[in-house]
Amino acid sequence: MGRKARDKKDRPRFVDAAQPAQAPHAAVRAARTRNLVALPEKAGLWAIALAILAAVCYLNALDTPFLLDDPINIGKNPVIQRPLSLAHLLLDQRAVVTASLRINYASSALAVASYHLLNLSAHILAGWLLFALAYVTLRLPVFETRYARAAEPLAATIAAVFLLHPVQTESVTYIIQRSEIFVSAALVAALLGFIAIDAKARRPGPLGFFAAACLIGAYSKPSFAVAPALLLLYDLCFLSRGRIAGLRDRWPAYAIAAGAAAWTFVLTTTAGSFEARTAGFSIEGIDPLQYFRAQIGVVVIYLRVLLWPSSLCFDCGYQGPWPVLASALGNSVALPAAILGALGAAALALWRFYPLATFAVIGSALALAPTSTFVPLADFYVEHRIYLAIGLVALALVPAVFDLSGALATRTGLSSGALRGTRRALAGIVLAALAMLTVARNQVFADPLRLLLDTVSKAPQSERTQYNLANEYKRRGEQDKAIERYKEAIRLSPHVARSYMNLGGIYLDQQRNEEAMEIFLAGSQNVPKMAMTHRNLAVAYARLGRYADSLAAAQRSLTVEPNNATGHNVTAQAFDQLNRRAEAIAEYEKVLELEPGHTEAKKRLQTLQAD
Repeated sequence: MGRKARDKKDRPRFVDAAQPAQAPHAAVRAARTRNLVALPEKAGLWAIALAILAAVCYLNALDTPFLLDDPINIGKNPVIQRPLSLAHLLLDQRAVVTASLRINYASSALAVASYHLLNLSAHILAGWLLFALAYVTLRLPVFETRYARAAEPLAATIAAVFLLHPVQTESVTYIIQRSEIFVSAALVAALLGFIAIDAKARRPGPLGFFAAACLIGAYSKPSFAVAPALLLLYDLCFLSRGRIAGLRDRWPAYAIAAGAAAWTFVLTTTAGSFEARTAGFSIEGIDPLQYFRAQIGVVVIYLRVLLWPSSLCFDCGYQGPWPVLASALGNSVALPAAILGALGAAALALWRFYPLATFAVIGSALALAPTSTFVPLADFYVEHRIYLAIGLVALALVPAVFDLSGALATRTGLSSGALRGTRRALAGIVLAALAMLTVARNQVFADPLRLLLDTVSKAPQSERTQYNLANEYKRRGEQDKAIERYKEAIRLSPHVARSYMNLGGIYLDQQRNEEAMEIFLAGSQNVPKMAMTHRNLAVAYARLGRYADSLAAAQRSLTVEPNNATGHNVTAQAFDQLNRRAEAIAEYEKVLELEPGHTEAKKRLQTLQAD
């Protein structure tokens, strides 16, 4: 056989749905169109196998303590500690997360194991949904019989890569990031419902499933707003292939998704969620253009850790893209922009011949759009943001390796049995490597000190990582190491108040009052708009017997925060020490007006009034 004839025979066959089907495949196309979302007979066995794989990788994470924002969002969250009302949930932009935390708290209070088990269960569910989506997608008419026989193992491999990838530890083991799992699962479920609507447009079941997925997604995380665009992309890549009639047939799904996306914007304007204000154009010190320029390099780093998951970093991007600055990209914009531009152009060029690549690249860009464009976020770089992107990229790469290995086997004369063995061995090696990396990553997460040391080693320029490490040393009683880290945090960000307060507090506990006064004085000068810095300085001056200076600092705190009971109490104490009895009484009365249960103020006021 000649080379040209052999090449033509070996080339993978692909059918554009916009063109008429070839006669030999018309029956196959018609049969599949009637039941696009049918799952394989062994779906249950695949589901059990995937669940076991994920569980094995995360068993060592069940005792991992609360991390970073977990104590605020869980331990100090009053919302989850009482029964939830429907009215509250309707205005909570992360109502699904809130309800899940309430379930955990009601069942086990603050015992971490139940929280981790729920995260792991949600992660496994997301993996099952991805398995179903991959299986259904690979059997769509657009691919003819290309993946017909291999759809099950390919879908299982895609789901396994997604479940076992070590980057996923940030969403699974870091409890509060279950929101990323929930919204991603909802997006995948919406895609499945979308396909079913295309196949059975007049039946209410698929439309109801789709609507439920959209509702869950809208109440999981605002990033569900990308749903309409993701559906349109899937439609163009695999279903309508650009035909207007095909797009028009699915208008109910687009209408529901658009409504859900609009509702997420409404929810973001409410105050129903228990979270810090760390997103939006009002974040001080972060310009939208600056943020966007940084994100060009950040997305390239996301791509790198997705394909080669080494040097993972738990908390490296607060108020700055440290992983980008620490990489070969440096401050460059041109190089990462060229990389992303070439990747996007290749994805568009492959739309007709390999739409899986188009969907993976553009779909991942859509998933990252809420966090990696012009809307500033306090965290420039967070690895859990690529949770869904890992599944989308696996959906393209695993079949690509399948195609490439088949083409190479044909050219080298490898038997079908040997080819199957080679593919299984390759999949086993990759999955085993991912599993070992995930287990190792969870071991790092299990020890807060080890995790923070690992983070600081990768992002030494991050004030927050230095501050959190100092707090951990302080919690363990290693005060000298805590002092060193607080000083480093102050050096990195002298206009952030928290390290001044904690460092000065350690000095006060150690009776190092002069040093405490110097630290608090620096804090009040560098962060004059925070009342606590002045109150702390007032306390330090009082320790040194400098009551006039203490009074001046306390009064400055009240100009910043007039109705703070602690500020009035410190002011009252300074007046008291200066024997200005009437003014001290007036301040103690103000304390009790603001905080009637203030025992110390009540006792001192009674003593002064009795004299």
